[in-house]
Amino acid sequence: MPTAIQRRRGTTSAHSSFTGLVGELTVDTDKDTVIVHDGSQAGGFPLARATSDHALEVGTIKITGGSPGSGKYLQSDADGDASWAAISAGGDTSSSSSSSTDNQIARFDGTTGKTIQTSTLVADDSGNITAGAWTATDVAVAHGGTGASTASAARTNLGVVIGTDVQGYDAQLADVAGLAVTDSGFIVGDGSNFVLESGATARTSLGLAIGTNVQAYDADTAKLDVDQAWSGSQRGTASSVTDGTFDLDTANNFFYTPGGADVLEFSNEASGQSGFIKVINTSGHAISVGGEVKKGASWDISTAGTYLVSYLCDGTNVYVSASEALS
Repeated sequence: MPTAIQRRRGTTSAHSSFTGLVGELTVDTDKDTVIVHDGSQAGGFPLARATSDHALEVGTIKITGGSPGSGKYLQSDADGDASWAAISAGGDTSSSSSSSTDNQIARFDGTTGKTIQTSTLVADDSGNITAGAWTATDVAVAHGGTGASTASAARTNLGVVIGTDVQGYDAQLADVAGLAVTDSGFIVGDGSNFVLESGATARTSLGLAIGTNVQAYDADTAKLDVDQAWSGSQRGTASSVTDGTFDLDTANNFFYTPGGADVLEFSNEASGQSGFIKVINTSGHAISVGGEVKKGASWDISTAGTYLVSYLCDGTNVYVSASEALS
């Protein structure tokens, strides 16, 4: 039998703490490969080995030639020679990179071997598209789009057609919307815009100013369509006088007691005004009448006694009638 030579050997774990002599060879029984030692490197340097599936199989690889650098990739030329190259950022098919716009979105070029090229789309750091045009299929409403490529069609798809689904902008409606919500305020037009007015201002605008255009409400004001319980002032409280001039601005009914000879006449009379005068002439003073007073032939209130005189004014004259002396 030929002579066999066995090298020192051990597992990968055992080799990790083993430092061999300079030029010593050992065998890693886990990797089935030879380890070369330099007298200082623990674990030594494993050699690559061939397998049934690969011409060369290694656990890790380090290539120091060809200008290696962070982020570079290993590329091959037509002859199979490998070299380090930077990833192209602008559609560059060579080993050198080109510049591109900040935040520009990259795209693949399938025609030239799916190299990376720049596009017209630019997105900011928050993910907002700041440049580029959308030319693809319209995004459906169900997916957060409008399903349209025009503003009019978008409004239709979203159910906000102006004049059908929503109110179109109107400057006067904007005026109304801008008015303050004020208690008892009225919205009225002033000829140019809509404005807010108080109740008093609105009544004046409508010609219904209380005390000027219409009578203010008064619970004591008599109603003419129902029976009333008349008060003293409404019954026409009689005015007691000793002067024969009856001022119809002060009363309609009078108690007249002459103090001597006198003239019965009226002042401030108005058409339709009427009333009664109780004449108490106990001393029989001579009582004549003024020029506007019209009396009958049997008129006599100068004889001592008490008389009831009625009168009615037509706006020019005052017509009087006296009773006989009353007892």
